[in-house]
Amino acid sequence: TVIGYEGTEIAHFGPQTLPPAPNRGITADVIVNDQQVAVVSVIVPVRTEDRPFLRLFNVALLVAGLVSVAVIAGVSVWMARRQTKPLQDVAAAATRLGSGDLTARATGGGDRESQELAGAFNSMAGRLESSEMLRRRAATDMAHDLATPATVLQGQLQAMIDGVVPKSKANLEAAAASAAAMGSVIVQMGELASAEAAPLQARPEPIQVAAVVAEAASALDGLFRERGVNLEVEVPDGLTAQADPAHLGRALRNVMTNAAQHTPSGKTVRVTASSATAMADDAPRAAVQVRVIDEGPGIPTEDLPHIFERFYRSDPARSAQPGSGEGSAESTGRGAGRGAGIGLTIARELLAPSGGAISVEKTGPDGSTLLIELPSA
Repeated sequence: TVIGYEGTEIAHFGPQTLPPAPNRGITADVIVNDQQVAVVSVIVPVRTEDRPFLRLFNVALLVAGLVSVAVIAGVSVWMARRQTKPLQDVAAAATRLGSGDLTARATGGGDRESQELAGAFNSMAGRLESSEMLRRRAATDMAHDLATPATVLQGQLQAMIDGVVPKSKANLEAAAASAAAMGSVIVQMGELASAEAAPLQARPEPIQVAAVVAEAASALDGLFRERGVNLEVEVPDGLTAQADPAHLGRALRNVMTNAAQHTPSGKTVRVTASSATAMADDAPRAAVQVRVIDEGPGIPTEDLPHIFERFYRSDPARSAQPGSGEGSAESTGRGAGRGAGIGLTIARELLAPSGGAISVEKTGPDGSTLLIELPSA
């Protein structure tokens, strides 16, 4: 239908003439030279017989829309649960871990992100479990370390009080040695607590490596003589490193004590030093390398990853006899007898603030070499 500007019908094509109505068709203005000259109206008549179909069609559209909304909502809930289940699993494992179950582990989901999250949690839980095992083992070992010399000391003193043994210099020295063994364990625990409570305040300065090594060797002369172990020092004069002299001296004494405790009588411990080029932050730097070389039985392969862990000790069966095995950090920092298993840990903590490092360079049935690396001055 074409309707003129004044509202009169100009032309009509269709079965019947119907007045234009917005709800029954589409209309459009006809513009010529910026003037409206007519209105075109396309009318779609609704027959009576079509109305049931249209109602059914509308109902079908409504039902389809409701079903679609329900399906979308269901899928959304399912996907949300699927995405949050790994998080709920990690949260449940964290709750178990916080309650003291150190065996709690998360399984994760099928996607990479949840697997990475579960893996990170399991790694943390594994470290906590290992630390707790070491702590319990250390508590048992330290109780033994303190109880044994305490029992010996008590027996020696009681025997002298009762007159069973004379109050001779030799017996008093034996009692003093038992007291010193207990003091050694307590001192080491205090040193480690101080080192880990806050970052060590290192005061690096250019130092003569030969002088520091000579001082450490002099301090340990009595220990080496007592154990019948020879000590050889081969450090050239003029070799300078950037380090805290007090920290380096303590670290050297711990490492050299470790070597003395695991070198059989009649064998030798050598301390050498040389300049070298080392890698730091993927760039070469001048360094000083100090090596402590013993002639002990070597470090078991299974103990190498744990050699610098606090409280770690090798199988007691390998360490029952003095000097019988260099199985772990168990040996370090001791006086007579067994120690707290923290000497090499303390050495590492002392060297790190000055940019130093310690590692096991090599080990075998003929002995081990511990390498201390320092920045060159």
